[in-house]
Amino acid sequence: MQVADDYGRTPLHDCCRAIEPAFDVAEYILESDVRLMHMTDCRGASPLSYVRKEHWGFWIEFLENKKDIFWPKRDLANEGEQEAPALAMLGASTQPLTTPSNALTLELADMVVSGKMQPEEAKFLQYDQGDGDTCDSSDDGSEYDSDDGSDNSGSSFDADEMVGILSNLSMQTDNPAD
Repeated sequence: MQVADDYGRTPLHDCCRAIEPAFDVAEYILESDVRLMHMTDCRGASPLSYVRKEHWGFWIEFLENKKDIFWPKRDLANEGEQEAPALAMLGASTQPLTTPSNALTLELADMVVSGKMQPEEAKFLQYDQGDGDTCDSSDDGSEYDSDDGSDNSGSSFDADEMVGILSNLSMQTDNPAD
């Protein structure tokens, strides 16, 4: 439950801003970590700041009925202060995302996003540029060998060259006057 989007909103923020109150979801989240009630997003808004005005009475009733569960009386002398949520201890954007192992190169992704190449074509090119795996399923003496740089026909496939060719073709189709 201790996750936040790029605006610092937690699942409890989203629950509170729902069109209709989702008290079962709120209860589940608060049972997991009631401290999420105090988390603020990048605008400084707590989850309850997102509750619609027409639902305030329902939320007050819900929280009043659950206060002994979510906020039992604490003996500070014996228990001490409650720790801040783990997310509160991290600065914004301090958790870098790792690149998935099957991610396309930036060049191929750009071509797919711009509509210049189909995802299947990009996957094929990405695979061919990949880690040296071969597509050979047998050593039957056939002329095709996918990754040794030669296919016994005197030519070899250059994936970078193919990306350039496809890029040039897509520019030509974008500018038919050229």
